Amino acid sequence: MATKRIKIKVTQKKLNIRKILLVILIIFLIAFSVAYIIKLPLKNIYVTGNHLVSEKDIIKTANLDTYPPYINTYFLNIKENLLKNNYIKTVNIKRKIPNKIYIEIEEYKPIAIYKNKLILSSGKMVNNDQNLKYLPYIINDIDSVYNKFVD
Repeated sequence: MATKRIKIKVTQKKLNIRKILLVILIIFLIAFSVAYIIKLPLKNIYVTGNHLVSEKDIIKTANLDTYPPYINTYFLNIKENLLKNNYIKTVNIKRKIPNKIYIEIEEYKPIAIYKNKLILSSGKMVNNDQNLKYLPYIINDIDSVYNKFVD
């Protein structure tokens, strides 16, 4: 018996270099875009709701005075730093692309002046750094009864 030889052709697929180069190019573009966005510094800081504390003081207290990279601005750190200020009651922070931060401040209202210190609506007595003169002055000695009413 004669054996027949069967020839099998093995074809190799050619690599499509154009498709590979296109995929690599897209990956590099995405990587460079992300790296660029991460390193972009803040450009605009908007502060609203402040009457007693200046915008400059708020930005400095929030550690945003160096205009750090957009991605490195952490809300919790900013909020904690701002709430250390005796005049500030609440802080609301919003971050918007491209490179904008909105800081909404609610301050305690000053009620009166006693011994050149402000009495705020929170009951705290703080230095009158802003030299407010339009508030009522308390002339009588309230040191003995102040803690009863504040607590």
